[in-house]
Amino acid sequence: MLYTAVVATTITPAVQTVLDSPLNATLATIRLDGTPELAPVWFLWQRGALIVSTHIETRRWANLVRDPRCSVLIDDSSNDRYVAIYGQAELVRGDVRKLPRAIVARYIEAVRVDAYMRDVVYTRPERTLIKLKPDRLVAVGFG
Repeated sequence: MLYTAVVATTITPAVQTVLDSPLNATLATIRLDGTPELAPVWFLWQRGALIVSTHIETRRWANLVRDPRCSVLIDDSSNDRYVAIYGQAELVRGDVRKLPRAIVARYIEAVRVDAYMRDVVYTRPERTLIKLKPDRLVAVGFG
């Protein structure tokens, strides 16, 4: 199958559907030795930025503190398409509890969100956010 890659200057409704879907994404950061570090992440697309919740003891956070360049791949394999986002991460610390909850609520049943937040999110060290506003967005398989 031949794929058409489109470097998007605007986000089409079809691409917006992917960004609004609870699909897993893969975050790529750069290790100290220059090789890629990949991590599956849940995300939220909000106001033109992809937001990921993490904590300060992750390898992805340490990589981004040192070098904010990163990319994210959102794989919509059920529809044979994907969205790739490239840019520099903005690292957000402080009171960030509302957005992690919104991210979790996209991926699990509503009745399980509070327990998940208590058991998984709030028990970890300082919660942070990674915000990625695209320098470049590539949509493949959208026709």
